[in-house]
Amino acid sequence: MPGQSAAAANGRNLEAFMAQALTGKNYVRLHPDSKKSLKTIGSGQLCRVTNGHPFYATNAQVLDIHSLYGVPWCLDILLWHPDKFPLGLVVEAKWQSVSGSTEDKLPFSVLSLAGIRDGGKANIVALMLDAAAMRPCVQEWVTAECARRQILLFRSPSAWAHWAHRAL
Repeated sequence: MPGQSAAAANGRNLEAFMAQALTGKNYVRLHPDSKKSLKTIGSGQLCRVTNGHPFYATNAQVLDIHSLYGVPWCLDILLWHPDKFPLGLVVEAKWQSVSGSTEDKLPFSVLSLAGIRDGGKANIVALMLDAAAMRPCVQEWVTAECARRQILLFRSPSAWAHWAHRAL
């Protein structure tokens, strides 16, 4: 469908924006061949792949990280830093220009992120939104659930960039 391809392209642009900030902070990007063997985020194998340097991966599937349905989950952005995030930082990025499908996906994302954090699979989990058309009731739910479940919430790419500039 044409709308889906536009949404996918905008989602990739959002991930590229985030990746640019990470590269600027000297995070090494894991290439697709390196990502195939991700078993745990902070594994020694990954440290060898990047020579111990902080790394990030987009669309990464880590074998011991699962969605709320118990199946492996492809993470939008995965970061690892030996001192700041030894278990990793997981960021889910959602983009929406009109109300609809992204709003329907947010409960899945929030509950899956909470499960990752609660299971000790990451130091920090975050949700980054670029959702200008999100309905106020959805914004309220996301804000409340992220606060209750200790999920960092960034309401815009610029808010994420500001945080990343200080924290990464």
